[in-house]
Amino acid sequence: ASKDMKKTQARRKDANAKYLLNLKNHNDALKVLQTIMAMLNKNMENTEEPIFLEQKQKEALRRVSVVAPILAFLEAPVDDSGSERVRKLAKMCKTFETYLKDSTEALKEKENVQVEEYDEDMGELESTMSEEAKTMAECEGKLKAAQASNNKCSNDYAKAGHHFQKSVEVCVKSHQLFKRQYEDNKQLFKLMHEVYKIVKNIIKRHLQHFPVDYIKSLLLFLSFDFN
Repeated sequence: ASKDMKKTQARRKDANAKYLLNLKNHNDALKVLQTIMAMLNKNMENTEEPIFLEQKQKEALRRVSVVAPILAFLEAPVDDSGSERVRKLAKMCKTFETYLKDSTEALKEKENVQVEEYDEDMGELESTMSEEAKTMAECEGKLKAAQASNNKCSNDYAKAGHHFQKSVEVCVKSHQLFKRQYEDNKQLFKLMHEVYKIVKNIIKRHLQHFPVDYIKSLLLFLSFDFN
């Protein structure tokens, strides 16, 4: 919308510059035309005196297409009597003056219409820019909310990762402890068997000091497989 607004402003500026130039040309041509009419009114009695125009006056008429043809009549060979020529030229100038004023009025009306269209277009563009600004503000708000949500998710993820890592470390340590206890129990069980053998041998060496029934019971107990 901002680019469209700049383009619209540039077009309006160009159109207004052309209008002002055309309006100036119309005003200049009208002055020359009124000068010719004044000269014709002055020369009504002296009909043989020609109408002389300066070069800049001729250029002023040529720049406006609606009155440019009058130059051809002013410069054309004279076929009628002097008074008749002056009368025709005066009537012709009056007609061209009407054409020129109508053309100038149409030029002004066209400019007014273009100004109204420009104001309407600019109003629509300004409204569009306002809506775009509102939408942008809403989007920025949603973006900030999304960023905040993303930050929270990142923090939660980091916390969960840290918790998981701690859990893994605890599990590894528990496994290592269990493994160490298992090895310790194996060694302890082996040691108990060795102690059992030692005690068994000691008891055998002293069997002769005990009654037969007691010895049988003890041997039966010692012969029990603890595995």
